[in-house]
Amino acid sequence: GMIAIVVGIMYNMDMLSRNAMCSPAMPGTTFSNTNASTEAPWWAPPPVKSSIFSVVCGEERVRTRMEYTHNSGNGQHKLTLWSVPTTTEEGRGGTSSPPQQQPALLWEKRIGSQVTIFPEHLVITDKRGKTEDVQSGLPWTL
Repeated sequence: GMIAIVVGIMYNMDMLSRNAMCSPAMPGTTFSNTNASTEAPWWAPPPVKSSIFSVVCGEERVRTRMEYTHNSGNGQHKLTLWSVPTTTEEGRGGTSSPPQQQPALLWEKRIGSQVTIFPEHLVITDKRGKTEDVQSGLPWTL
């Protein structure tokens, strides 16, 4: 019934791919005139985001937080991408490197008008409507 339809839509939009599931924002989300902060995986409730990311996305992907800052004063918008530490439970999957504790800035981009998030890329639109396709530096993709 309804669940099959929803899963079908998600499948067609590539929502069930690992890149889509490990993204900080739901694929198809557009940020333009509001401030927003969203964290991977976008579909998991906040208390379990970190542990679910570890299970679903594995250690080779980086868990990220995306912040979109809208400045109506000067029209300068900014998209910031942070790596977010994943919590590892004691005694499970011992890793040689200690888990990182502080979010680390990965990159920052000025946005002219808006940005739309997709599983494998971002589309940034400037004030004149010209688009830029950003595919590199997205640590949730493999």
